[in-house]
Amino acid sequence: MEKEFITTKELCVWLKISNNTANNWRRKGLPYVKVGNTIRYDRQAVEKWLYGKEEKNEP
Repeated sequence: MEKEFITTKELCVWLKISNNTANNWRRKGLPYVKVGNTIRYDRQAVEKWLYGKEEKNEP
């Protein structure tokens, strides 16, 4: 399966979070890649990270 990379704006719309929340989550380990000056997120990696947080009951 091919990876699907999304922008921070698309991430925020998809998860219904603010840009500040996305920045905070990145500092807490949300997986991302930086391409030049842009940040991209692999949808599957983000889902895996979120499910891991849910199981541990972390914010």
